[in-house]
Amino acid sequence: MRSKKPKNIPRVIFWLLVFALCFGSVAFFYTKSQGIDQNRHALTLSVFSDIEQAEKLQTAVMVETRFGLLKSFDPLVEATNELLSLSNQLEGILSPIVLQSSTFANHWNIARASLEEKVRKVEHFKSLEASLENSNAYLPQVVEEVVELTEYIDEYYQIYEAAEDLGTSALKFAGERSRRNQNELSAVLKHLESLAASTPLPEEILIPVEEAIVHATLYYKLSLELDSILRGFQHETLHEALHQVKADYLAWYERKSGMADQYRSMSFLFSLLLVVVVLVQIYRLGLARSKESELFRQIGILAYEDNVTSLMNRNYFFEALGKSLKVGSSGAIVLMDINRFRNVNQALGQDIGDEVLRVVGTRLEALSSESQAISRLESNKFAILVEGIASVSALTAHLAKVNKLIAEPVLIDQQFLDIEVTAVGALFPQISSDQKVLMRTLEDTLKQAKARKLQTAVAIKAVESFDTAQLSLYGELNAAIKLEQLFLMYQPKFGCSNTEIKSVEALVRWKHPERGVVPPGEFLPFAETTGLISKMTPWIIKQAAKDALKFHEKGQDIVFSVNISAIDLMSPFFVVKVQDILDEVGLPPHLLCFEVTESALMEDPDACLNRLHLLKDKGIRLSIDDYGTGLASLAYMRDLPVDELKIDRSFIAGVNIQERNAAIVQSTVQMCRDLGVQTVAEGVETQEEFEWLQGSGCELVQGFYLSRPLVFEQLKEKVSLTVFGETEVNLVG
Repeated sequence: MRSKKPKNIPRVIFWLLVFALCFGSVAFFYTKSQGIDQNRHALTLSVFSDIEQAEKLQTAVMVETRFGLLKSFDPLVEATNELLSLSNQLEGILSPIVLQSSTFANHWNIARASLEEKVRKVEHFKSLEASLENSNAYLPQVVEEVVELTEYIDEYYQIYEAAEDLGTSALKFAGERSRRNQNELSAVLKHLESLAASTPLPEEILIPVEEAIVHATLYYKLSLELDSILRGFQHETLHEALHQVKADYLAWYERKSGMADQYRSMSFLFSLLLVVVVLVQIYRLGLARSKESELFRQIGILAYEDNVTSLMNRNYFFEALGKSLKVGSSGAIVLMDINRFRNVNQALGQDIGDEVLRVVGTRLEALSSESQAISRLESNKFAILVEGIASVSALTAHLAKVNKLIAEPVLIDQQFLDIEVTAVGALFPQISSDQKVLMRTLEDTLKQAKARKLQTAVAIKAVESFDTAQLSLYGELNAAIKLEQLFLMYQPKFGCSNTEIKSVEALVRWKHPERGVVPPGEFLPFAETTGLISKMTPWIIKQAAKDALKFHEKGQDIVFSVNISAIDLMSPFFVVKVQDILDEVGLPPHLLCFEVTESALMEDPDACLNRLHLLKDKGIRLSIDDYGTGLASLAYMRDLPVDELKIDRSFIAGVNIQERNAAIVQSTVQMCRDLGVQTVAEGVETQEEFEWLQGSGCELVQGFYLSRPLVFEQLKEKVSLTVFGETEVNLVG
């Protein structure tokens, strides 16, 4: 039995992750709660050190004060206050952590009590200092008064000497509170007291002497009290108590640090476990993400890469072009088409065609360093986006470079194939900053370049898009073809000699349900531009053939001519469609004539010549319309299998009075006579023009002077009149 992969492994990993996270968190917060904080520890030691320094400073100041080296008690007060401030700071640090211990708290209370006792003594110092200063300030005055009263009296000479000694001793003691000076002051004071008691003194001397004795005694007693207090400073327990507090703290720290290290180690182990579990999960997630990234990469390839050439596809190209246009960049777009690619596919197979595409794609990749995008848009069409090209000359040079790069023959399946391309370009934003307008302009330029057999071409101006009215016209005209709103009118071609109707030209008209009859100039050029003419032409041919058949069935063979556009003639299915129409209607081919302009023939001369020969072989008559206005050479005209040549109206107008026009028409008529081609003068509008043409040898004439375009019923009447000779020359109807 096939074993199944256990599904509880992710759950086990999850619970390991939770356990490691919880235990590590507990250890961490327990360590924090026990006060194991190196920053706090460093601060505590720093405060201890500051307290020791302050305590030493206070002791030194006390000694100096005791021996009178300091004249004021302010330094002692400042040192004591600094010590008190540091003690308060230390208590603030330790109280939430270590003062919970009874032993530690006892030692701290002793130190605190000793410090507070010192503070009280210092405060007492200040009061004693004030009294001492008063006594010290008043005593010299009293002594001076006694000296002045007794200085020159012999019986008071001893009082005089004792008073002077008292003043001297007091000054010495004030300067240095040593034991010797203190004893000296005490002896002098007792001597003065003894003299004052044994010597009868008058009241004016006795009172100052007694005041001197009182102030000296007070000064002496205050000095003794200060000395006693200062000597007591040396026996305070503050130093020992603070030392014990520091020892207790260090012992507590060592104990807690050991516990913290243990928990820290355990926390580290579980944290390590947590990291391992997380890394495993990250690794698994990374594998999943890498698979996902590879999937997205493949999707990106499918979305933006052409599967035949490995170039970028049209989606990528239009995104890149859109970004360039959005940021306002300038440059050029190159549109390139492989000539006769359909022939390669049909003759050699699609595999060879794909190989040709791959070769072209590989060669275009050589331009990748100077191009922002190189893409295959469709079938045999490629596009290149190049930023930085700003002039027509630079674009022309780049097109030549592209053409030269592709033009090298390629060896495929042991045979050399010549690759010819047509490359066109358009500058942006000079031509347009609209993506659709640019591409439409390039398509139109490419079409014209291929028709003229050009290898490169540069777009000069934009091909504008249809406006709302044109879009509406397109829809209405398309509907008109389906709803049979089109109808034909016929303009006759008369014989010059007998004015009989020899043939007619079919002219399409549009009867709009709202606008009435629409002039041909408003919709025919539009139909050719949009390609709708390819839908209209089969209907025109079929309707003209039906009308021609009606005359033929009555024994009247009139040739019906239909105008053929370049789009019709270039279609590979046109000849087949014409044959199908003739077969369906049953009209003999020689009663149908196709009129083609010189400009239409020049779209693709070789293809047009081939189509004309096929039509001629089927018995259909052919006519060159508007002769003299195109670019066809005489050599090309010589090879055309045509039956008729229509001289353009521009040469017929005023032919009777303009010698140059007359010469051209006369030479054309003679050339056609020599080639066996029938001539038609179109646009005859005056009697003088008609009479001149009768004398020139021209065979057929057509124009408003003879007849305007007629509907079919009018045409039947006109034909009947001309057949039976019941009309004059000016048959305008």
